[in-house]
Amino acid sequence: MKKAVAFLFSLLYGLILSPSLFSQVYYIRENGGNIVFQQRRNGSFVNQTAEDIKKIPVRKNLRFDVSGLAATTTFKIELTPPGGTISEVTNNASVISLANKQYKIVKEGGSIGVLKLTATPTGGGTPVVFDNLGASASPVVRDGADAGNGNDNNAETFSSWRKYLQSNRGGYLDIIKGRQRYFTYKNIAYICLDPLGNIIGKKPVNIDQDDDIIILMVVPNTEAFDTYSINDNDAEYAPSDLMIRPTEAIPDENIHSGEEREELPYTVKVFNKGPYTSSDVTFTAMQENAMLNNITVHVNPLYHLGLGVSYVSSSLENPDFQLVPLTSTTNTIKAANTGRQTILTINAIWYWWSTIRYIGGSSITRGRDVLKEPDFLTRFNPTFGVGLSRSIENNFFAGINFEFARGGSITAGWHYGKVSRLLDKDFKLGETEFTGTQADIKTDNVWKWGGFFGVTLDTRIFNRLFSTTRSNN
Repeated sequence: MKKAVAFLFSLLYGLILSPSLFSQVYYIRENGGNIVFQQRRNGSFVNQTAEDIKKIPVRKNLRFDVSGLAATTTFKIELTPPGGTISEVTNNASVISLANKQYKIVKEGGSIGVLKLTATPTGGGTPVVFDNLGASASPVVRDGADAGNGNDNNAETFSSWRKYLQSNRGGYLDIIKGRQRYFTYKNIAYICLDPLGNIIGKKPVNIDQDDDIIILMVVPNTEAFDTYSINDNDAEYAPSDLMIRPTEAIPDENIHSGEEREELPYTVKVFNKGPYTSSDVTFTAMQENAMLNNITVHVNPLYHLGLGVSYVSSSLENPDFQLVPLTSTTNTIKAANTGRQTILTINAIWYWWSTIRYIGGSSITRGRDVLKEPDFLTRFNPTFGVGLSRSIENNFFAGINFEFARGGSITAGWHYGKVSRLLDKDFKLGETEFTGTQADIKTDNVWKWGGFFGVTLDTRIFNRLFSTTRSNN
């Protein structure tokens, strides 16, 4: 059993530790007495060459993990913005944040600049410099000018933003013109706005606490570009678990924007927001000091554990012993209530995916949004439980849940329980004569293993769905 469990988790670990699944995190570590710049791939650290470092896009949410440096080593980040001069930004909160020994770019915008990282051992050691980071990276959208759209031409003007969308395609324009606003497996939601702050299409639904929210705003590609901004009104990311909130659908918004008369060039300005743990986030679209619109979205909580109630059938027998006639004048002992047991259990369900991703290097506190359908792999979750009886310490269960429907699972595994047996191990039930009374039958309790299978109901999901259904009636 131990080998099977170890193999299962090693398999899951290998499947999950793919660089495409995680945020962009680079590691500055001490390895064999040298300070190296590395990326984590398939569970291993891979050195990055000077050319690799030059190609790293410097943009919001880029992270540098320094947990592998000695406590006495100092770390410095310097930035050369476009057309500017180099300056240290290690402690500049408008550019860099530090949490859990990870430095993260927090500055909005695509043209952030080129970085220089320096790690200096205390005591006169030679500084190790990683320079020109991002110098030859592919162009990043400037706080949002349309990415990947070859038709975005400052010289081309349009009578309205609608004409601009109709005449161009590619990059973010395909998102704006399409119907899909939420991409579950990328953890990205898009909100699309016109120059007046009105929603284009629909708002995304079922956003959760590990989602990035990207706001795409069609704006004039003139001097007015820099006057547009999005505020999130102090919404926060403060990880917590085991929360419940209503799950009502977000109503669709109609597009009711006015048409601009003046011929103008247009582009798409991108605002990268999130993730958030606030249950409601209101974005305010601004042009200079004027408020254009407020857009409120709901954020689903994430969970690392579930609580389920199971009705299981166990192969572990726990018989009663009764006095029965052997002959017309003698008695014997017979086991009653033999065969499989049916037991009601309460179980903890571990949503292992988020923990494995954290081990793999993800700095976001991820979890399960129980109101979304899981993919096939994450339908399998370990479960641990006890029997619901007067003596809950007599039955323990461990196994795997397979979630066949939201809130409902098939579960199977091992049952370790305390059962009764005759104290006289040589007594043959139904054959040996017993001269005592029912009260003279001596038994004791022993621990034994068995198997079980059954059906589990996730109480949290059931209560949430039940309360939502009841409120709609």
